[in-house]
Amino acid sequence: MKRNVVIGCVGLRGSGKSTALREIIRCRPRLVVIDILGEHNFGQRVSNVDGFLEMLEAVSDRENYALTLQPGRGELAEVIDAVSDAVFDVGQLTLALEEVPHYCSPASMPEGLDVLARMGRHRNVDLIYTGQRFAELPRRLTATTDFFVLFGQREPRDLEALAGRVGRDVAQQVEGLPLHGRLVFDVLEGRCIAEKARS
Repeated sequence: MKRNVVIGCVGLRGSGKSTALREIIRCRPRLVVIDILGEHNFGQRVSNVDGFLEMLEAVSDRENYALTLQPGRGELAEVIDAVSDAVFDVGQLTLALEEVPHYCSPASMPEGLDVLARMGRHRNVDLIYTGQRFAELPRRLTATTDFFVLFGQREPRDLEALAGRVGRDVAQQVEGLPLHGRLVFDVLEGRCIAEKARS
């Protein structure tokens, strides 16, 4: 059985994190995307959470599908909780979450997402997420992350939070990255495995 993976793409607006997310998920055979900003176009797009959950149930036994939920401005935490519960029940898929700090805080996240972050491996759920500032990401989520795709950060609070998770040397490398430069940090190996410096 393959081990699930949790990947975080973290960078300021316009740095390339959404592009990195698309690169990571484009070939995933069973894909669910929660796209609060409307930036992605994977498979069928739905804006109503109830319709989305019905659609997920209808395709859950297929080998290949892609569904994108672009929720309205309502209670995002409740939407994320409901979708996370459904994803956990279905299993064997990839869940991509755009801009996690819109519905989480550093100290909390919806219960369903918390369960996915901690227990998704038991259901073979890969979790890939984005956020602009490292200090605004839920610590429970960053603690379960296997790989970080990191773009330049300059704010001291973000660099301090990043250093606490990946080490001061990596945080200094991230601070020195140009706007579209990125590095990939493998948490289990404790080292950078790729770097892409673009101006």
